[in-house]
Amino acid sequence: MSVEVVLAIAGVTGTLGAALLTQVLATRAETQRRVVEDKTRWLSDRRRVSAELIAGALKLERELFSACAQLDREERAERLPGYTSVLLTSTAGLPPILDDVTRAILVEAAEDALKALDSLEVTAAEVELTGTPDEGARAQELIDSLLDALGLVESFAMADVAYDAVMRSRSAREAYLEVARAALRVDGAAAPPDSRLRQ
Repeated sequence: MSVEVVLAIAGVTGTLGAALLTQVLATRAETQRRVVEDKTRWLSDRRRVSAELIAGALKLERELFSACAQLDREERAERLPGYTSVLLTSTAGLPPILDDVTRAILVEAAEDALKALDSLEVTAAEVELTGTPDEGARAQELIDSLLDALGLVESFAMADVAYDAVMRSRSAREAYLEVARAALRVDGAAAPPDSRLRQ
């Protein structure tokens, strides 16, 4: 073989090798770009649903906390003799345990809370679809804790028991906030949106 043929073969081989290397590197860069895009694709949606869930839970906690003020601290074997829920009592209440005004306040609070929880469950489902598994689990724990607190208000539980349930939902909200911030790659600790404590 002549020198010209060897040089031509080396040139063609070098060109093909460079083209192949360029293609491999471009494919790798595209794959990495897609991985980053997949990780950030839902970022704005995740931020929106997290904010909706946190704000909605905070609002509901405050409403349930206010409703707890209508509950008494008396120990009775049956909180509402003959009934399992304030919603099932007559509009006159259940004198002397539950007067009509207190009943009306608790019924309105329970009905409003049920509507709010319906909306929050949709938001929690969005979290489960777009968030991390940990975010989904914490969102469900938050919903469950709010349902527990509502159940205690609705069943006319002792005030301290119901207040404690609302405080547990607050802890669940703060736990969700922590994992949501980590998943959204937000630096630093969150300032709790409601630092007031029950006296």
